[in-house]
Amino acid sequence: MPSMKFHRDERGCHIWDAATNSRGYGVVWFQGKAHLAHRVAWFLEHGTWPTEGLVIDHICEVKRCVNVAHLRELTNSANLRRAYPRGDERTERKRAGWRRANARRRGTYRYTEGGESDSLVQD
Repeated sequence: MPSMKFHRDERGCHIWDAATNSRGYGVVWFQGKAHLAHRVAWFLEHGTWPTEGLVIDHICEVKRCVNVAHLRELTNSANLRRAYPRGDERTERKRAGWRRANARRRGTYRYTEGGESDSLVQD
């Protein structure tokens, strides 16, 4: 069994204190290979790896959190949709502009975001 090295913060997160990968997720050696620490925490709590086709989502949005109470199984597409808009209002306006510009460049015929005012329609 791996040594789960973490400390608790004021929000109840168990913050991973050992190695992390380039994306900020905790990494631990388990069953002969490197695994993401939050997935190992899930396995130790539930006795199984995540269901086929699902990913482990951090409800608390803290990548280094290994508190199983802050983790849930979710489809990858739902996880990405939930995670995408995290910037402030100015950042999100920039991203919307980039998406509109990329839609035009790719020849996308319809682009909608937030209603008809952001629609792109080509005839």
